[in-house]
Amino acid sequence: MADSSPKSSFYAGDSSTWTSTFSDYSAADSWVATCVFQRPGASALRVEGVASGADFVFTISPSDSAALESGRWLWGIRVAKDTTTKTMATGTTIILPNPEIVLTETHNEKCLRLLKSAMEE
Repeated sequence: MADSSPKSSFYAGDSSTWTSTFSDYSAADSWVATCVFQRPGASALRVEGVASGADFVFTISPSDSAALESGRWLWGIRVAKDTTTKTMATGTTIILPNPEIVLTETHNEKCLRLLKSAMEE
């Protein structure tokens, strides 16, 4: 079954696609749909839905998702036409760390590793 909203979680650096249908606000009737991902302290990611008949197809490219920090992101899908805007769906998505990124230790992690090593000796 195809996704009808953003996945509950996906890895940064992966692409993600879903198709949303809003029967009263059809893409065929010139409604425009936008999904916005946001979290405090980070730049928002705006994804425009592409009309496919009456449906909206949303695609997050690997380069766009790679720019997302790991953690919980809020999302909302809105449709707009002329002077009317309607929020159609909201939710959360967990962005998991990009598996291709080599993680570096923070100063605190390095100190903890060295302390543990010293204690074990």
